[in-house]
Amino acid sequence: MNNAIKSQCITLFNRNCREMGIRLIRFQENKGIVKCNHIEKDNTINLLRSIKEISSNKIRIDTVGTSGTIKALIGKHMSNFEKA
Repeated sequence: MNNAIKSQCITLFNRNCREMGIRLIRFQENKGIVKCNHIEKDNTINLLRSIKEISSNKIRIDTVGTSGTIKALIGKHMSNFEKA
C-alpha cells in the first residue's frame, strides 16, 4: 500500500509524499489511516481514490472519515481498529 501511495503521488502531483506530509500510519486487513498536511487533505483523498490496483489486484479506496487528530479519527470512525 505504501509503495502505491508514493508512486501515485509522483504521478498525480509530481511531488513526493514527504512534501505533502502524506504518511501511511496504520494498515490492517482492509482499513488504514493516512496522515497528511491539513492543506493537502483534498489532494490526499483524490490521491487515494485514484489508486485502482496494487500488486495486480484491483482495489477501491473509500474515505470513511477525516479528522484533525488520529485519536479523534479512531474514536469516531474506527473504534474496532486495533491500536498498534
